[in-house]
Amino acid sequence: MDGFKSFFTFDPLNLPSSRRLLHLLESSNVDNSDTQQHQSSSKLRVEARSKLGQTVYWSSQHHYSAEELEPYRQIGDEEMDGLLELCAAEGIPGAGRFDDIVRISAEAAQQREESNNSCREDSMSPARRALVDFYMRYSSPPSFVDWAQLQRGIDVFVTYAPAAGTSLYYRSLVGGFSIPKITEVLFATRYLAPPSPPEKVRERLMDTGGFLAACMMSNEDDEKDSQVPAAAIRPGGQGWAAALQVRHLHARVRRSILKTKSLNWNTKEFGVPINQEDMGATLLSFSVNVLVGIEFVAGAALSEQEQLDYLALWRYL
Repeated sequence: MDGFKSFFTFDPLNLPSSRRLLHLLESSNVDNSDTQQHQSSSKLRVEARSKLGQTVYWSSQHHYSAEELEPYRQIGDEEMDGLLELCAAEGIPGAGRFDDIVRISAEAAQQREESNNSCREDSMSPARRALVDFYMRYSSPPSFVDWAQLQRGIDVFVTYAPAAGTSLYYRSLVGGFSIPKITEVLFATRYLAPPSPPEKVRERLMDTGGFLAACMMSNEDDEKDSQVPAAAIRPGGQGWAAALQVRHLHARVRRSILKTKSLNWNTKEFGVPINQEDMGATLLSFSVNVLVGIEFVAGAALSEQEQLDYLALWRYL
């Protein structure tokens, strides 16, 4: 029975990728006299650290310490937060619960274009100018984007969807929502936490699944889209719009928590709601955690190219 249990025990340090990581660190002139702690002449220090039931290799030269990450807890989303404040101040759509920020900003950009740019910048209200700038900025992809690579990253997720989904639930959702500073936001919003009934929790989990589907699945009914790499997440695509709408949702939640006096949110203790450290952890949970989960289920790591392609996908998203 003990052998049966150990077979299903998750041991991250014994994964092929973890052993490969340690080998790479050791090959950088690291003394391997102690498997738990290594010290080199160049002061490279590698430790096996355990936190919240997980053990990983950690190096000060490759990872941020808790103290270094703490300032990121005071940073929200300056661009989106500012956009909502401007819209609310001018009383125009953009900050409301049911406002579609993508549609609203697209309409503002279209109106400006139809005027043949005859409308002077200084004659536009700050909110409308911000809406136009927002839409135009995300209508042009970053210079690092390689659409063929992002499509390969999508293919990785689709191919290993069962293992990826299992990892997202058990390693990311359950683990992430067990972190005290994150659960404070859940309790404040009643998101995936009491007193939300099971039906509401299920509905919100389906929302996350819907976001993934929008990003990973092309429109099969559109022959043109089905032949374009990463069509769903290109500017104007359903996944592209979904990602911007998630940012809008986070900004609305952050704004609501901070403005609701009865919640008495402690920014010093918990940081800004849905801050950049939390978002960094979320991105890791959707990227690195999925790769680790696939490796655990499959018994072998994906190829280096597959891993790079998948990480590139989440760098863009």
